[in-house]
Amino acid sequence: MMTLKQFAKNIGKINNPLGKGIKESNRDSFIIISGHTGEGKSTLAIRLAYHYSAIKKVPFSLDNNITYDIKEFLNWIGGGENIKDKKPRMSSIIGDEIISFFYKRDWYAESLKGAFELLNKGRTNNYLILGCVPIFWHIDRDVRSLVRYNIYCYRGHNIAHVFEATDNPGDDDPWNRKLISKAYNKKRLQNCPNYVTTLICEDLNQEQKIKYKLIRETKRKNTELQHRKQKIISGKKWLYQRNKLVQFILNNYKDISHRQIAKTMDIDNKNISDILKWNGEYSDLRR
Repeated sequence: MMTLKQFAKNIGKINNPLGKGIKESNRDSFIIISGHTGEGKSTLAIRLAYHYSAIKKVPFSLDNNITYDIKEFLNWIGGGENIKDKKPRMSSIIGDEIISFFYKRDWYAESLKGAFELLNKGRTNNYLILGCVPIFWHIDRDVRSLVRYNIYCYRGHNIAHVFEATDNPGDDDPWNRKLISKAYNKKRLQNCPNYVTTLICEDLNQEQKIKYKLIRETKRKNTELQHRKQKIISGKKWLYQRNKLVQFILNNYKDISHRQIAKTMDIDNKNISDILKWNGEYSDLRR
């Protein structure tokens, strides 16, 4: 077993958090913390970030180092629109609910692909990037290839198990999902090639708990509002493209009827006339 402080001291060691004589890597350390709701994923991330920042002598605060928004995340790691927001080297950055950044079913979103490319190319700032997710396997496979450790908060035990990918270029599944599952079922983690160590969890003090709860409620709410607006914008863009296409077809191909267009594009026939009258303004878009 290890304390979080002991683990934080050796995070930068190449493929060995126990740090036995192995030189320190200059790469970022991307760590995923997984587990059931309420099992302390965010608490573990915060406490680990505090220890790492203290060791590296870099500022860390709940206000300025926790994000729920992918744009803010990109700015912090140096790939967003506001380069001045980039965090200093060796900073700790927490993506609380990072599943919304890298969910495998949303993989074709441009912002997600951009974040992956940035993590893949710009890994020389010694950042400690901590992401909290319910299920590790729900993250896109390409993103999992960049993860240094998966820390699983063991339900109801106040401990967390650390796993790493096996270093085998011919292994199609370096995380060995089936072996990990088998090791848990038989309660023999030591027999799993991906198992590294077990961490003793720590709680936040009362002041930190209150501060984190406030930040979580305000930042998450703001992010949800931004996502809702983005969905509205994306929906209107789709309507704009649809209307333009319908107008072009009906204005240039006179042998195609309104009924044929409506059936082919799954549009109510009575809406075709409205689309033809549409003046091209976003504000006047109708479904």
